[in-house]
Amino acid sequence: MRACKPRFVTAIIVTAILAAATNLHAQTKTFVSDNVPKSINDHQTITSSITVTEMSTYITNVTVVLDDIDHTCVQDLKICLISPAGTCVELLNAIGVSGDNFTVTVLDDDAPLHITYGLAPFTASFQPSQCLAKLESENPNGAWKLQITDTAAPNTGMLNCWSSPSRPERRSTG
Repeated sequence: MRACKPRFVTAIIVTAILAAATNLHAQTKTFVSDNVPKSINDHQTITSSITVTEMSTYITNVTVVLDDIDHTCVQDLKICLISPAGTCVELLNAIGVSGDNFTVTVLDDDAPLHITYGLAPFTASFQPSQCLAKLESENPNGAWKLQITDTAAPNTGMLNCWSSPSRPERRSTG
């Protein structure tokens, strides 16, 4: 396995806010998976992980960016994000009729369209199948897992790369 180099911004974006006096400040760090590429084979599940460390606060927002997943029939795929606490969020399941690939696919609770309204290669922002807000207030430190299940034959694919930069955000309490 090798550390990946995203071709685009492939990410799980975790906004974590740190309270300091009367202002809240965000931490910004980038974490890259070192266990890709991974083959996505028929009727199998793969998991790729990223270890997040040294974030001294809790999660206030999560956005997932799927950049480089090659698959010749995305309708075969179920993709979930699993937090270090074990919370599983289904990002998508059996979507897209029969198209190929995910290319810079942004999954965000605040996106204008649900993922089921998209078409492959899903090059826009979409709401995931389940709300990422389930992850709010969790500790971001630990192993984040992207789990991909290929539910049908005969199409296969490849998870090429993902990383996890946190999105900088600053909020004031007064």
